[in-house]
Amino acid sequence: MNQKGYTLIELLIVILIMAIMSSILIPSFTSKVKYSDVKLNAELVRGSLVNAQVMALANSSERIKQMCLPGSATANADYVYVDYLPPSDTTQYFSVQIKVGGPDLPPSNSCSIENPKQLSSNLKLDGPARVFFKTGTGEIQFLPADSLTEATVVISAKTGNLTPVNVTVNKATGQIRVE
Repeated sequence: MNQKGYTLIELLIVILIMAIMSSILIPSFTSKVKYSDVKLNAELVRGSLVNAQVMALANSSERIKQMCLPGSATANADYVYVDYLPPSDTTQYFSVQIKVGGPDLPPSNSCSIENPKQLSSNLKLDGPARVFFKTGTGEIQFLPADSLTEATVVISAKTGNLTPVNVTVNKATGQIRVE
């Protein structure tokens, strides 16, 4: 008798092989997705830093004051800086915002020149609290640890064993890079 089709044992073996392969591939895929999320958010931080640097170099203090969003405090427009806002009671994410103010002034005396950009909720940020760019010259200052020649914002996932992504600002050259 000539049989067509597969036996139950053959089907079970194929299903077992597929289950083993998926158990190997799914964790690798999810870690790649998490790393791409960290990398994407690092590029967002770098973009904000570059935008602040360009605004500081291209504009006068008076012109930058005019960029302040309505409702913002009027500030000393000698510096454009990037502020990292930590998660709060109402938000579960970090955000990045370009502001105007000075390193010697409290944040309440600064004005916002863009709305906060939300970063992913599963990130940790470590590094300088603020990076300042002097209006007109682009001279860079870090807060705290202003004596550093280079400052790095380390962006990593809250969970998992992923390699963190570094956004480095070089004080001497003004270069901002993602590593």
